[in-house]
Parts: sequence; C-alpha cells; structure tokens
Amino acid sequence: MLYVHTPNLLAVPLDLSDVTLTEALDKLETVRDLFTDRALQGKFSLWLGSAISRKRVPDLGCLLRILLRKYYDAATDLHDPSDPARQALDDTIQLTSVSVESVDYSCPPDDWDEIEKIIKELWNQYSTVLEVEYAPNGQKQDLAWDVLEVHKLYGDSNTLPDAEHRLLAILVEEGIIRELMTTNWDPLIENAYEQTSSGYERTLKVVVRPDELMDHSAGQPRLIKIHGCAKKALDDESKYRKFIVATDTDIVRWCEEETHRPIREELISTTRKHAVLYLVGLQGYNVGYRCFNLIRASFVSNCQSIRCSPALRSAAHAPTSRSTHP
Repeated sequence: MLYVHTPNLLAVPLDLSDVTLTEALDKLETVRDLFTDRALQGKFSLWLGSAISRKRVPDLGCLLRILLRKYYDAATDLHDPSDPARQALDDTIQLTSVSVESVDYSCPPDDWDEIEKIIKELWNQYSTVLEVEYAPNGQKQDLAWDVLEVHKLYGDSNTLPDAEHRLLAILVEEGIIRELMTTNWDPLIENAYEQTSSGYERTLKVVVRPDELMDHSAGQPRLIKIHGCAKKALDDESKYRKFIVATDTDIVRWCEEETHRPIREELISTTRKHAVLYLVGLQGYNVGYRCFNLIRASFVSNCQSIRCSPALRSAAHAPTSRSTHP
C-alpha cells in the first residue's frame, strides 16, 4: 500500500483489491510525476527511521536479546531471586504477558521456550526496558551506556554503510536532499557521505547538540540526529553522552527540557519549509514515535509518507554490481 499526502493532492490509496490495473497505473503515474518533480527541485527533507540500518547494526530485537544475555551471564545465582541480574531479568519479563515462573533460568535466554514472544512484546517497550533497575554491588547501572554500551555497539567506524546510506549520500552530494532528520544513533549516513565525497571538501553538517545549529551555512546539507550520535559519544563522552536518547526519562527530557528546545524548534521550522518524506519507519513507538508526534501537528499538512526501503535498496544497487553486504 502506498500513500502520498500533499496539500494539493488528497491521499491516493493504491490497493489491487479495489482498482483495476489501468487505474492503478494511472494513479502511480500521477504520484511518480509529482514525486519526481518535487524531488529534483530539492523540495523534500527526509525523516529516517531505524530500519534503514537494520542490516548493519543490531535492530531492537537483537538489542533486547543482547541485554537479556548480559543479565544471564552476569548473574551469580540465577536461582536466587535477590541476585541483581535475576531481579533485572524478572522485572524485564514482567513487562510482557509471559509468567516469570514459566521461564527456565537453567538455560540461556535464546533457549527459552517463549523467547520469541518475550522479544515481540518488549519490542515497542524498549525505552521502558532500558529503565529497569539493575544495581550489581549496589551500583545502579545505565543500561544503555554501561551494560549495552550503545556508543560502542553503534559507533564503530568499521561498520560499513549499506546501499540505502550510499544512495542517500549521493542524493545529498547532488544537492537533491538538503535536510535530513534521524532518530538513529549510528554514523552510517555520515560515513557513506564521506566516502561519496572522497577527494572533495565535506560539507554535510551533523547536528547533535543545540550549539551545533549556529554555524550552519545557507544551502549546506544538514543531518539532525534527534537521539544523539553513538560515534560522537564514543569519541567525546563529556560533550555527547547526555544527548543519547534511549529511555522513557530521556524522551520526556527531550520533549520538555529547555536544553533541547533549539533542536525541537529547528525540526518544526524545517518541516514547515520542506515537504517531508518519512522513510523506513520507526522500530519502537516509545522512542522515535513520541518525538515524531511532538512536532507532527506542526507539519502534518506538509508531510509526504512513503514506505520505500525496498525501492531504495534496488535503486542503490542498480548502478553497480558491487555488493555492499559482507
């Protein structure tokens, strides 16, 4: 199903169940012409969700499995309900409909009978999962930073960009896209852009902190990283760690605190100036979706929504036979 929303064109649903092939092709032609013209004129900005990087960095399901395994491995006695790791496992499982009593702690999480159900039910709660208290030796841990080490997991410079990142980098380099917004921690778009512009001055401005909005030149392409940047946090913890958005508390702070107001206002301003393509959607409703809803009312009439991860991948591979997959 494809929906295109514009101020001048009502939503055009394309569903083979209720239109003929000719009607569908006619509607697609209208959508294609509108989309192509506006894209080539540089009138789109992009909102990029986490699925764009799912084949290069851990997705939410993988991240949740890593967390459960870390608890399991850290436990001194999994049969002792007072063990901090056991308590964290219990508290996490209790966020689902699975009974803690039904979980066999004698085997690792991947071997649990209901592990798939647990992961599925935690998927859209992961910002709440990352709020679970875990305090080995009485020292409370920051699950995202201390346990999962997301700055290392997602900030590794050796992780290669995928086809989607490379295509986006080309569109930026060609001046077709000037504004990008993402909830992703990884630096794969930036890495792809650096490779694309090899030998030339790099102009893509990456914005994580509010003060980084100040030196943005007119016409300079820009990537606003709403939930922070793992690579920058890895390189400079003192400046960038506090801008990693992972938990429910982080989201509330991002939505309400004065520190983040310049970024919020800049997102609203950007979405008023440009039509927005929302690509390869948000994986977890608690993190990206709530931030998205904060500014949605300001640009909903100017928002284009197209699910196109397969199209991006096909287009990116088309000009070359070289695969970007390991």
